[in-house]
Amino acid sequence: MSLDAIVSQLSEVRFQPRTLLFEFPKNLTDNLSLFARAFFSIAHGEGPLTVLEWTSDKWKNDKLSTDFFFKRTDDERTEILAILTVFVHEFTHRIDFLISPFGLHYYGRTILEYLFLQKFIPIVLDDPKTVDQVRSLVDFGETTSSTSKQLADLWNNALKYQIHTLYAWGDVSPGKIPAKYIKSGWGDEIMGASDPFGINMSMEPVTVLDHFYSFRIPDYDKFWYIRPLTIFETKAITNSMLFILHLLSERGCLECLNYYKKIYLDSQNKMDGDYFFLLDSAARIYGVNDFYSLLKIQNFGLLRSTLSILTTICWFALQAPPHTSEYDIRSSNPILRLWLGFLFFSAIARKKIYVPGQSAAEMLLSIDKSELAITFAQPPIEQVIKRSQDYLGGLTSEITKEIWNPSVRQHFDHILNLMKPHFMDRDDNYVSFLGMPNNGNPILACRTKADWELIYTDYEAPEMMRDWLKIRRNLLFSLLRPQELIEQLDTHFLALMIPFQCDCQAITVHWVSRWFMTATLTCGACGQQKKIPREEFTIISMD
Repeated sequence: MSLDAIVSQLSEVRFQPRTLLFEFPKNLTDNLSLFARAFFSIAHGEGPLTVLEWTSDKWKNDKLSTDFFFKRTDDERTEILAILTVFVHEFTHRIDFLISPFGLHYYGRTILEYLFLQKFIPIVLDDPKTVDQVRSLVDFGETTSSTSKQLADLWNNALKYQIHTLYAWGDVSPGKIPAKYIKSGWGDEIMGASDPFGINMSMEPVTVLDHFYSFRIPDYDKFWYIRPLTIFETKAITNSMLFILHLLSERGCLECLNYYKKIYLDSQNKMDGDYFFLLDSAARIYGVNDFYSLLKIQNFGLLRSTLSILTTICWFALQAPPHTSEYDIRSSNPILRLWLGFLFFSAIARKKIYVPGQSAAEMLLSIDKSELAITFAQPPIEQVIKRSQDYLGGLTSEITKEIWNPSVRQHFDHILNLMKPHFMDRDDNYVSFLGMPNNGNPILACRTKADWELIYTDYEAPEMMRDWLKIRRNLLFSLLRPQELIEQLDTHFLALMIPFQCDCQAITVHWVSRWFMTATLTCGACGQQKKIPREEFTIISMD
């Protein structure tokens, strides 16, 4: 029963990328069996353990610890490994978000979404007819029958793309995207199911929200498609099992089999395909129907090779650079990059091509030079890094300064400052001890001060940022009563309305931040601008 209780609690563990918050049940270790508790005492000593101690490999060569471990039952050993790897799993997520170009793209879209909503919401709140139509904002363009030109322009030219991009990615939020947003094919040219990955698995190309290309398995689940979340989850599971093999060597094969079955397969009916699709696909490279069947072969070299290929492909996929208007949107799609990496490594594993060089990073450079990369519109790593550096520089030097709320601005700046050294100081290659840890554990790969800062968990997102994310979920995905939504939005943004009479006598209404120090007002008729300091205004409360 201890293992069942642990597995149940593990379903509540998650990393929230927008807040950098780990959600661990406070009583996660309370349900450990007596023998599991005894193991941790023998391996790590008495008393509370830090994350560094939980994820330490110091006991792998300690005969007392390993002997005690292998004398335990299957369930007890899996229970121990579940606790050890939960930190590897969640810290893999955190690090991948903070050091990968796709992670930068994710945070960039989140920041721009907030910035445009900051302009959008005060106008909505000023129009009683529109307020009722912003519930489930994802559908705004479809459901809003009467709105101002200013709102329509903001939605169509700025906000819609930010919201729909994050939504198409899966938004790392609960719930599934409605089937109406998922269309078969990529335009009119690429339609129908085929075997694009070359593994005897039929897949159908789909377009999500009119711009995001992906694949789904026909007749599996019409709501599921390969998402960035698929990549993140696969990489975290892969790292966890690589760490098990690192700790236990060849005897770890059996532990991985028990671990995968008891933690994942036994709960498969409650989990999305993100946890299984790529693992099963990698097994098919070697002619095995699924990953569980590959585990049952109990071949250390085969298992480690499969896991190493997967973590490398996932790292390659997460190098999809941020998208800006001057580039082909396909170049920023991690699913296309995943597909490209999978085809390439599949050909290597099946000995269809030979690539000189032994390291995974060198093999990824070979993909950049291949004709396939051009076909898939994927830029080489030196262009990816340059684009990422330019994008990050624009976010830190310009964009966040426009955010009104000082707590929200401080939070976004904190995230970007964590990311900055991992982009600005990065060489033009794929080498990354954190992104592709040889032993699966990115925490053991930390070397520099910037690396360790990714691991520290003493930072807590400001209360107003956490409140905003609750409001955001209601705004985008729920059908709250209008009055309740108005109160939430008004409390958070609380913009001030300033009527501005120009020298040409035209009157233009402006919304400004409640924190403004100088208001820049533009006449809607002649375009004349004036900057007026806060002390020259009289602020009147309408309460």
